[in-house]
Amino acid sequence: MQRLITFEGVSNFRDLGGYDTEDGGRLRWSRLYRSSNLSGMTETDQQLFEALGIRTVIDLRSVDEQALRPNRIRSPLVRTEAMTIPPQVPTHVAAALSDDETGAAACRGLLTDIYRSYARNYARVIGNFLQTVSAAGGQPVLFHCSAGKDRTGVMSAMLLLALDVPLGTVRTDYLLSRDHFRPFPSTYPKMVQAVLDGVEDGYLTAFLEEVGYFRMPRDALFADVFGLRDGDRRALKNLLVEDG
Repeated sequence: MQRLITFEGVSNFRDLGGYDTEDGGRLRWSRLYRSSNLSGMTETDQQLFEALGIRTVIDLRSVDEQALRPNRIRSPLVRTEAMTIPPQVPTHVAAALSDDETGAAACRGLLTDIYRSYARNYARVIGNFLQTVSAAGGQPVLFHCSAGKDRTGVMSAMLLLALDVPLGTVRTDYLLSRDHFRPFPSTYPKMVQAVLDGVEDGYLTAFLEEVGYFRMPRDALFADVFGLRDGDRRALKNLLVEDG
């Protein structure tokens, strides 16, 4: 099976199948997808999208982002769930950063703080996301933000961890966005834009530290922080994990 699915007008579209779990299972292919926004889908893309059989799309963007780049999903069989995590990068701040290593470092600090804010402010949105994936009953689900790398990256990480995929594998999947994201046109300083277009392992670590991943048992983390009930993770695994 193929992890990267190449669309003409959508970048970073990936299948999360095939990852091994800590208890000897393997994630089913063709069930979980992540991507950038779907505003650029061509006719060929529409046909490919429909062939994937996706029935639920989870859109993590704000109302303004959706209005700027509306998804172009043709199939009436697809249900879209909005689970907003607003974009966190203040455009005026990014535009004002210097075009040198100092500006790039400041931008990295800004992104690190943003990832920590995901943990502080949107843990229940993440829990709702996990429950929505489970409610899809094993039918294919796609989740995305604008670029498909930061908000989507956090959601993907917590979904994989909920399914007991090892943290090292989760980090590897997160960093694949370095290779598969196609940047948007921008007027930001060049070195700042390079940071904004990337992902770094430290961002994910900052999120995991803030949310309590390294100091709590996993079951307690998903119950106490993300609000999953007893059996929710087991139900997810029954739907999405097969024998290795």
